Amino acid sequence: MQVNQLWHRLRAQALIASSVFLGLAWSAPLAASEPQQANCIDKLSYQLSYKGSKVGHVNRQQVWQDGMIKASTSGKVSFLMFKFRGVHQATVQWNQIQNRYLTRAYEQDVKGLSTTSIQTTFSANGLTSKLTLNGETTDYADLEHPIVDFEAISLQMRHYVMAQNRDEFDFVLQKSDETSRYFFQAQGEETIKVNGKEIKAIKISQVRKKDRKLHLWFAPELNYQLVKGSYKRKIIDIEAELTEHKLECQSEEPKVES
Repeated sequence: MQVNQLWHRLRAQALIASSVFLGLAWSAPLAASEPQQANCIDKLSYQLSYKGSKVGHVNRQQVWQDGMIKASTSGKVSFLMFKFRGVHQATVQWNQIQNRYLTRAYEQDVKGLSTTSIQTTFSANGLTSKLTLNGETTDYADLEHPIVDFEAISLQMRHYVMAQNRDEFDFVLQKSDETSRYFFQAQGEETIKVNGKEIKAIKISQVRKKDRKLHLWFAPELNYQLVKGSYKRKIIDIEAELTEHKLECQSEEPKVES
């Protein structure tokens, strides 16, 4: 398994990604308006565990300014034969026409068993992207669905959870060597333990993939931020749990348009 591919999957625990990287999302426009954020910064830190043992950490930051979101995720992981660290920095913007978050550009650097450097830009409608991996450029296109990175997926998934008007959603995620479509389903509210405390959270699960299990929990009392994630596939058995947070961007729940 390539190091950069594993890095995508590990980060998905702590997101998006989110993390990363939800089948009805693209079939109809979202019937909600995105609340306008004042200039603010959200910071979150997660601990990564492999079968109960601490193996690394992930730090996330979202800077909201003048309608743009500068999002960054950095982390370090070491378990079994895998040992690497990386950083992903993206510019994301809310698109009023499509009623969704679109990635404008991102840069990613991963160091470990091998070193990769990625720079990616996206068209205005998100249907095409241009990715440069270690100096080699490839163009990607999707005729129906916007291509996004896991930071945009994280923001959009949280927006759907806040709106509470969709049970299923999907995304087309830009990877280092391809684009892949991921499907998710809302599972309802659960009471879980996060950092030793009980908290109510909305569970989202990846579906249509029998060879893996990805679950994400978003907490309404923490402004619907991701507080826990788990991912199991073959030898990978990773959990992410929120350990620290500083939330300035206390947006209101989106209002449904008539």
